[in-house]
Amino acid sequence: MAGRSAPDLVLVGQKGRVGCEALLCLASLRARDPGFAGTVWLAEPQPGPLWPGDPRMEDGLRDACLSLGATLLPFGSRHFGAAYPPGNKIEALAALPAGRPFLFLDSDMLVLGPLPEIDCSWPSASDRVRDTWPKPPPYGPDRGAIWDAVFALSGTGRGPTLDLRFPRGDPRRDLYLNAGWVAGPSRRAGRAGGPRPRTRPRGQGGTAPGMERPGRGARHRCRAQGVARVVTSARFRHVLVVNVHFDPDNYGGATIVAKEVARHLLAAGIQVTAVATMQAEELPAYAVVRSHRDGIDTFRINMPPGPAPTLSYWDDQMTARVVQIAAQTGAEVAHLHCLQGLGAGLIPGLRGLGLPVVLSVHDFWWLCQRQFMVQPDGRYCGQDPVRLGQCVGCVSNRAQLSERNGKLFAAVRQADLVTFPSAFAHGLSMRSGLPARRSVILENGINRPGPGFFDDQAQRRAASPELTFGFVGGPSAVKGWPLVREAFKRLDRTDFRGLVVDGSLDGSWWRPSMFQGMSGRWVIHPRFEQAAGLDQFYASIDVLLFLSQWRETFGLVVREAISRGVRVIQTEGGGATEHRAKSRRLPIGASPEELSRLLGQELQNPGAHPEPVPCRSFADQAEELMALLETL
Repeated sequence: MAGRSAPDLVLVGQKGRVGCEALLCLASLRARDPGFAGTVWLAEPQPGPLWPGDPRMEDGLRDACLSLGATLLPFGSRHFGAAYPPGNKIEALAALPAGRPFLFLDSDMLVLGPLPEIDCSWPSASDRVRDTWPKPPPYGPDRGAIWDAVFALSGTGRGPTLDLRFPRGDPRRDLYLNAGWVAGPSRRAGRAGGPRPRTRPRGQGGTAPGMERPGRGARHRCRAQGVARVVTSARFRHVLVVNVHFDPDNYGGATIVAKEVARHLLAAGIQVTAVATMQAEELPAYAVVRSHRDGIDTFRINMPPGPAPTLSYWDDQMTARVVQIAAQTGAEVAHLHCLQGLGAGLIPGLRGLGLPVVLSVHDFWWLCQRQFMVQPDGRYCGQDPVRLGQCVGCVSNRAQLSERNGKLFAAVRQADLVTFPSAFAHGLSMRSGLPARRSVILENGINRPGPGFFDDQAQRRAASPELTFGFVGGPSAVKGWPLVREAFKRLDRTDFRGLVVDGSLDGSWWRPSMFQGMSGRWVIHPRFEQAAGLDQFYASIDVLLFLSQWRETFGLVVREAISRGVRVIQTEGGGATEHRAKSRRLPIGASPEELSRLLGQELQNPGAHPEPVPCRSFADQAEELMALLETL
C-alpha cells in the first residue's frame, strides 16, 4: 500500500502463543510489504477481574513487536476476558481511535505480499471461514431457533443479517463465523441503509492479504487451470453477467459456464458484476441483496411469489432493477445467460441504457415455453424446426403462447450478438426463426484435469478392477433416471459399482431405497463444485451414463468425462454428441433392454479404458468471448 492512503492495521498480542503469532505477523508484514504506510496497532488486553492472571505480553516479546513499528493499544476486558477469547477482538476494536478505517487480522496470519488496496467503506470480512458456534443439540433446538433467541434478547430482528445465498440450516446463512480478517470504515462510523451482507474487499478472493490480483491494463496473463496466455481486452473494462442463478447457487451446466467464464474474465483484469435471482419469503419482492465472492460483486433480486406465468418471461419491475444495478455499478457491456424468472425485457432495457448486449443461449427457452422441448408426458417433442402450431397441445394458455413468442423474438432482435454452444443449438434456433441479427457458435469450455488426476485414476483402477458407473443427472425422467434404474434391474451381473451424485444443496435427491432391485452396489456421492471434488469424482468412475431424454445443447459432463479418459454411454443427437470421442449411443426413448445390452458390453471389457480426448477450456472460451466483445 505504499504511496496510498492505508487503513490502520490491528492485531491482538497477549501472553503466550498469541503474542508469538503477532510477532511473526508483524515480521512478515515488514518483510513482504515494507512500504506499508498505515498505523499498526498492537492491541493488548490489560489485567482485570475477567482474567485469572496477567494477560499482557512478556516484556521481551512486546519490545520485539514495538521494534517492528507497532503502536501499543491497551484495552480493558469489560465483557469477555479469559472465558471467551474471540470476544477480545470486539473489545480491541472498541479501543481504536474513531473515524479511521481499519483492517483487523487474526494474529496467526502471515502477510505474503504487498497488501492490496482495500475498500473499507463497508464492513467486510473474509469468507474463508469456520463454523464454530452455535452447536445445535441432536434433538433441538436447531441453529435457526438458537439465533432467533439470541436476537430476541437484544430486541433486534435477525432478518437483515441473513446471507440469503445459503439455504436454511447452512451455517453460512447467519453472519457469525470465524473469519481470518475483517475491515471497516471506522470502529464507530455507520452508513445509511443498515448493515450490508458479508463481503470481501476487492481483489482479496478470500485469501490472506497479499494475494496477487491482475491489474486492469489492456494486456494480462491468465493463469487459471494451469493455462498461461496473454489475452487482450482494450474496449471494455466492466462486464455485467446476468443468469437466473450464480455462484454459489450452482445448478446445472449453464450456471457453471456463467461462473467459470466470469472468473476467467476477472483473471484477465476485467471487472465483473453479476446479477441473479433468489427466493426469500422474509423479504419483499424485488428486494436486492448484494454480496461479494472471489472478486465478483453479485446482486440477487428477490423474485415475486408465484404463480404468475407472464412474469417468468417479461417482468418490467425486474428489468428496472437490473437496469438500475447496471447504471449504479458503471457496467459497460452486458453478457446475458438464462433469463427465466428475470425476463427477456432485460435486453431492450439494457440497450436503452446504452450497453451492448451479448445473449448466450443455453437451452430452448427462447423457442419452447417448457424450456427443454419435453412434452407433458415426458417425451421429447422432436420438432425441427419448432412451429407454434404444434406447441398448442403442450401449454394451458394458447393466447399467451403467441404473446410470449412475439415478445421474446422482439427482444432477441435487439441483442448485439447471440451465441450458441453447439452447431445443433444454432441450427435448430435459426431454422425455427429466432431473429438474431448476428449469431455465432461459442463452444463452452470445461475445467481440464488437474495435476495428479491421471495418477489418482490409475491407482484407483489398479487397486479395484471392478467397473464403476457414474450418473450425475439427478432422479428425474428428463435426465433418464427411470431408464437407468430399469436397465440395471435387468442385468444378471453384480460385480460392479454405481455412483450417483446428489447435486442438491440439502442432500435430498437420493435415498438408498431408490436403488432397490438394481444389480450392483450403488453409492450416493455428495455434491461437489468445479474447484473441489470434480477430479475426485471422475477418478472414481469408468463409465459415465448420460441418458438425457431431450437433445441437450451442449453436455458439459460428457466433455469432462472424455477429457479424463472416462467412457460414455449417451443418448443420440444434440450438442452433447458434437465431440471427437467414441461413445456408445442410444436413441432418445430407447428401451431399458437396449441400455441393458450396452451395459453388458461394457462389463465384458472392464479394462478397455480410452485415451483422454482434449477439450476446450473455460480459458479458451473466455478469450474468444473477449475477442467477440471487441467487434461489438
